[in-house]
Amino acid sequence: TSGVEPCYVLDTIIVDKDGSTYTITLREGHGPDDVACIEIAQQKATQVDLGGLDPGTYTIVDGAGGAAAIEVVVS
Repeated sequence: TSGVEPCYVLDTIIVDKDGSTYTITLREGHGPDDVACIEIAQQKATQVDLGGLDPGTYTIVDGAGGAAAIEVVVS
């Protein structure tokens, strides 16, 4: 959940791999315009390509600490 564009936009996705654990950190920024921003929440989603994964169990962790870790099984 975040604010609406152009005041709140996805800026950077950082992926750190440590063994079978991927820590994903999303950084938010703002658009190029200088506008008044309304404070309203909006659900957002993005996709992160982790490349080809060998079979196994992987853990995905929120680098900002806002969401519980999840496990993904690749067969």
